[in-house]
Amino acid sequence: MAWQTQVIFDNLAPEIGESVARDLAAARRLADARGMAPAPLRLRLVALDHAHDPQSVPPHRIETPEASAPASLAARCEWQKRRDSFQIVAGPDGVWVIGGGSTGVMYGVNEVIGCLTGLIWASQNEDEALFGPVRDLPAAPQVPRIAYRGMYRGNRDWFGRQRLNFCMMGAAHWAGETAGSRAAALAEAARRGIHPTLSEHAMHTYLPEEVLKAHPDWMGLRDGERCLRAAVELPDCPHLNAAATIQPCYSNAAARGYIVSRMAELLEATPGLDFFGIWPHDGVNNWCQCDACRAVTPFEHMHTLARELRAKVGGGVAFELIAYSNMLNLPRKPLPPADNLYAFFCPYLRSFRHRIYDSGGAEQVLTGVNYPGPDRINPVDEREYGRIFENWLPFWREAGIVPAVFEYNGNFPDETGRMDHQRYIHIPAPQLREDEACWYAARGVGLAILCGQHGEWPDAFPDLAWAHSIWGNEPVAALRRRYYTALGGTHGSQLADAVDGVSVALKASDAIPEQALGDLDDVLRLLPDGSQVQRYRDWAGYIRLGRKAWNFLLAGDAAAAADMEIEIRKFIEARADRIQTADLQLKRSIHLEKRAREQAAGRAGKDYVL
Repeated sequence: MAWQTQVIFDNLAPEIGESVARDLAAARRLADARGMAPAPLRLRLVALDHAHDPQSVPPHRIETPEASAPASLAARCEWQKRRDSFQIVAGPDGVWVIGGGSTGVMYGVNEVIGCLTGLIWASQNEDEALFGPVRDLPAAPQVPRIAYRGMYRGNRDWFGRQRLNFCMMGAAHWAGETAGSRAAALAEAARRGIHPTLSEHAMHTYLPEEVLKAHPDWMGLRDGERCLRAAVELPDCPHLNAAATIQPCYSNAAARGYIVSRMAELLEATPGLDFFGIWPHDGVNNWCQCDACRAVTPFEHMHTLARELRAKVGGGVAFELIAYSNMLNLPRKPLPPADNLYAFFCPYLRSFRHRIYDSGGAEQVLTGVNYPGPDRINPVDEREYGRIFENWLPFWREAGIVPAVFEYNGNFPDETGRMDHQRYIHIPAPQLREDEACWYAARGVGLAILCGQHGEWPDAFPDLAWAHSIWGNEPVAALRRRYYTALGGTHGSQLADAVDGVSVALKASDAIPEQALGDLDDVLRLLPDGSQVQRYRDWAGYIRLGRKAWNFLLAGDAAAAADMEIEIRKFIEARADRIQTADLQLKRSIHLEKRAREQAAGRAGKDYVL
């Protein structure tokens, strides 16, 4: 018999109501396909920020948000948390889901579905959803740990089902699309309560080369000449002699005015945006060297642009700054106050061996301290990032800037050559993610996004753990039990421990982790064959090949390492239909082969990849 669900009342925003209906229909279809027959469900849905009869709603502890967003971003973050909060109240007339706003109700309905059926929206493909253990409905209010929670890209339905409400839209790409296309993208996000930021490295869009050539005094100064590209010094990459795009002369008021005008035009042509990013060209140690620019830190340059853009377009939009590498240098003086800025702290190229706030590591901060001299790309010990974050907090607080976190997974190659384990993707321990989310939230972080996705390689849990950690309310260990029970049944705990064991071994040593891989294979033999088991086996094979290449490099045989990358690509190409991250892994392998060929020939690399 089909699962019977009925929504007796709802006052949700129409687009969110449609998404709730979609989730219920998909859950019914998936449950029916597995022959499940949960008890009939009667839902009463109330968004407190929409018209309703308060007397008809059972007692609850959800705060009603204001009708419109506050002007300051710090206050808006608290307002957003109230909108996304929900409480489930079971009674004789059905299950009430009471949300501060429509999004809170949407999240609450999915909580009810998950509790009563065990459904886990694990995959971006809803047909690959899992069913784990059922559990009791939570009685306490569910309030997000961080107000704006995101990943870089992904299926919008999956975002909503993971309670993610923040995403990136690349400004360089979307500036080339029609206003109608941008409006459609915003509408698609809105049906899941997602707030995009029009962002990323797009300075070349706002200040293109042809404009710089017409105004050479706007170009950055390097070694006494205004130029578009020039060699940069990379202290932690002595094997590279790389050229990079040079930042424009941000101290030139006319250049800034042009940039701000182009940004304002894009903003005005994209109504409905809540967030807008002001990022420089990507790179490190590529800043203008004129006296005026050298007198100001890179972060201060971007902060000035943000304030000038705010003056031009007014309020309503929060502006996004980033802090990594050179932009980790502390301001030379207090920042002018602003109530609509947030700064993404970017702990780039981490080993994930430690939480960033753990004790130990270097006695002093060595990253982001040398500007206008050359800075490191990233710390040798990631615990330095915790100290850098703490050093920045007083500046941000005094200026009214909301701290934010731009976290990474293994999507980026390590040009310093210190480690290789990012390429295996399934690295950050879920408990580390949760511990750091708590630490950040306690320090006022209002936005958090994961740059890149793990792509279910070899499973979906790292992405689920990220979303779960920045939402909070339930220990990530509980989700881990449910997820791996759904995958491995009675062997779920063994499977979880075996997968984590491989990740731990990869971080602990440069050797091929044969013992851990053998433990994983022992568990896989207990499970029925299928696509998920094969993904684990593919992952194990990839790790063996990748570590062979890495150990050739460590032994000084760069030519053999380069040849091994060819074998790695053959391995990936033969399994591309099972590896969501195949394109990324192929691209990385090509890059690593190039670096190894350069090393074997004794040549310096002419570029670098961040």
